[in-house]
Amino acid sequence: MKPTIENTLYVNELLSFYDRFLTDHQRAIMKDYFVYNLSLAEIATNRKISRTAVSYVIENSLKKLYICENNLHLVEIFKDFKQNKSKNELELLTNLERKIKDGI
Repeated sequence: MKPTIENTLYVNELLSFYDRFLTDHQRAIMKDYFVYNLSLAEIATNRKISRTAVSYVIENSLKKLYICENNLHLVEIFKDFKQNKSKNELELLTNLERKIKDGI
């Protein structure tokens, strides 16, 4: 079963923060699956391993990424920061617009 778009985006965010916690082998397979959208069979053929092994690596890598996020919350913190920054920028633009309308 292929992951949903939302799940893929979330996993890519996790990978961008926590990929250093994965081995090179895990990182490469996760990238093949979640970035390049290769099937388990394609990854298995390219890496000369079984589909079961690919599935096992993905499952264990996801567990490791979720554990990292549950402990460190970096993705959550980054999303909050971006959201607050956007609100602050919108507030600044609104204030600037008001000043321009009032003749500064």
